[in-house]
Amino acid sequence: MRKPFSLVAASVLTVLLTGCGGSDDSGSTKTSSVAVNSTNTTVTSTAAATTTATTATTTVAPAQGGTQVTTQVTTPVTTQVTTQVTTQVTTSATPATVSSLAPIADYQFSASESKVAPGKSTESLSGQYNCSGNLEATDSVGSINIYSEFYQNGCYTNADYSNSQYAIAAGSLSDGNTQFEAYQVSPAQVKALKFAGSHHQVRMQFAAADDYVVYGYDAQTHSFSQLGEVKGASASDYTPLPFIDLDELSSSLTFVVLPASADKPSTMQQLGQNLQGAYLTNLSGVADLNLYQVQLDAALTPKAPQDFNQGPDSHNNVYGQNHYFSVFGLNDGGIGTIWQDKLSYQYYFTHVTAAQSSSTIALPAAPVSGDFVLGGATADDKDNLYYLLIEAGNQTHNLAAWLIKTDINGQLILKADVTSSIDELAEFGELPSGSNQAVLEVIGDQLGIIYSGVHQNGHQWAEFEIFDTATLALIKDHGQTASHSFSQVLTRGQDDKFVSIDLGDNYPRGILLSRFDDNSKQERVVYSFKTAHSTTAKNGYGVLGQNANGDTMYKWSNDNRIYTELGGVVDTGSGYLVFFASEHDSKGLVLDNAQAVSYLNNARNLGVVKVVADFENASGSGAQISDDLMLLTGDYPAETGSFYDFNGGESLQRVAGVHWLTQLDPQDLSHNVSRVKTISLPGKDQVLVLWEEWSKDSYLTTRAMIVGFDGQQVGSTFELASLRLNRRDELLYQSGSIWSVTGNSADHSLQIAEFKLL
Repeated sequence: MRKPFSLVAASVLTVLLTGCGGSDDSGSTKTSSVAVNSTNTTVTSTAAATTTATTATTTVAPAQGGTQVTTQVTTPVTTQVTTQVTTQVTTSATPATVSSLAPIADYQFSASESKVAPGKSTESLSGQYNCSGNLEATDSVGSINIYSEFYQNGCYTNADYSNSQYAIAAGSLSDGNTQFEAYQVSPAQVKALKFAGSHHQVRMQFAAADDYVVYGYDAQTHSFSQLGEVKGASASDYTPLPFIDLDELSSSLTFVVLPASADKPSTMQQLGQNLQGAYLTNLSGVADLNLYQVQLDAALTPKAPQDFNQGPDSHNNVYGQNHYFSVFGLNDGGIGTIWQDKLSYQYYFTHVTAAQSSSTIALPAAPVSGDFVLGGATADDKDNLYYLLIEAGNQTHNLAAWLIKTDINGQLILKADVTSSIDELAEFGELPSGSNQAVLEVIGDQLGIIYSGVHQNGHQWAEFEIFDTATLALIKDHGQTASHSFSQVLTRGQDDKFVSIDLGDNYPRGILLSRFDDNSKQERVVYSFKTAHSTTAKNGYGVLGQNANGDTMYKWSNDNRIYTELGGVVDTGSGYLVFFASEHDSKGLVLDNAQAVSYLNNARNLGVVKVVADFENASGSGAQISDDLMLLTGDYPAETGSFYDFNGGESLQRVAGVHWLTQLDPQDLSHNVSRVKTISLPGKDQVLVLWEEWSKDSYLTTRAMIVGFDGQQVGSTFELASLRLNRRDELLYQSGSIWSVTGNSADHSLQIAEFKLL
């Protein structure tokens, strides 16, 4: 939590950075009273356009230890077309206000020609089986053709080793004002009988020799993203678009092709240099949802939600993911985020100010050689930045770890070798992805860190430590929290103590709530879950029973699966709300070990418990949750159970006080709650909860609800299909708004969602 800043700063952010164009509670569109200057621009059919442009180059000078980042903004002067469509472009004559952002453009594809292509065309490779380079009319629409590419020793188009029957179309993509020539391609309708050896790709015949860029349009998120570039395209022959593989598609793809000199198409209005924004929708009675895009230098590649594409039924989903973006408020009313490039592994600070500008600078690296994972980051109330770097990989030596402190300009203030403080880590994470985490939070002059990793003894756990912000010296090492700890959340309690939750699979098995300061630590398990027991006899351990698959279970286990995802923790003053996604069966049971046969056994629903403020004084211990620990009456009676650990010892469990906020059918594994985010709404005694809905292995949509401090839902559940969430990144409250940051790797941009609270 940051210190409150002035009402002037808050109003500046409201006026200059936040959304507009919202709607009232009935959903009607708000109108803007801002004066505008209008010009008319002519837009082109894709293949024949030529554009004259002026390019402005902006250089962000780094502080000592940083790296200069240069961003180019290209402005078209004229665009000559073969098919003309008139588009009105408006430029604000006055600063943007809350009602000035235009609604995000909604493009629709309209087909002028469509067919189901058999896929008999092939690429041309002399002397290779079936690679004659034939170009069949049945596989072509407009200027594109789909064809079978070479695989092993030939270009396969037969039923055994080739998919077939691809729906393809040529037409236009329009939002009613701007129109582009466009194409739509879809996955195969008929799968190969044995396996798909040759894949089918797209090639295109261009009207003019030039360099081109291909952009995909996502109707769900209302966004264009660069798919790839075509250098030196011929005006006579077909040129492959190798980045469009029809056999890798999971759904239809709509794309447009523009000369490289043309502007990237956008669904948002330009607000400031490298900053675009648009109003998306209204959450009735709650907030206006605005989206912003920060365009980065083309050399920068942030991580995207799709980089952790692991669903609830995945092995990797158990182990979670490290933070992609650490987000915090700044004293100018803007927001900042620290993130790691997924290709170069450099660390960057992006600052979006209240004056409608954005800047991105490289931050100082660790002062020793080697690859380092950005564990986590935060800022203090003086806008000083803190970030933890931990050596990547699985090492036989203690992993090097460095704490870095800079000012807001990236000027190095302090650096500290904290290798000895992180208790002999042997593995934290691999580049470009890491499954372990570190979360940082500043309270006063103390920097709290909770981190997880594999230690030199081969065991994995999380620890909590407190450092002095003035010196980066270790103040207190509280030692182990949960083990194995697969996810962690760290925040600030109303008593200015650190509050955390982490997710353990054995010691303890459950969600562990903790409260720390530099003197003491209190902790209690607040939720537990079932355990898969071994189906192999060992050391004479007895028989437990049969599982749902009919296999005999023995009284020992080594179950790393936790059937649960961590959400968030909110200190309400009267107690702690802890949110999570987990499984229960049709009877509400969460401890039935017989049902633990897979990564996903029942649909995961959104759950919440409310824990008493003085939880350390409640009765019970371990994973036995007592009634006096809970402030909510659960939807189901308290449940008792137990599991047998690796050595055959019995661990008792009891679950109580769980309220399920969603009612997904436990037997329907095609709908699950995942990626839960929570944040308190100041002054409202309410919590905003966001989550993604997934099938067993695929993203479906994003949803939101408001939950009162009493643990009960307030109002409706909202669907926000245009908003993606990172697995573990947290939400930020700043200037009357809730903020979330994600990345777009292909587009080299940051996507910022703002819930402007009503």
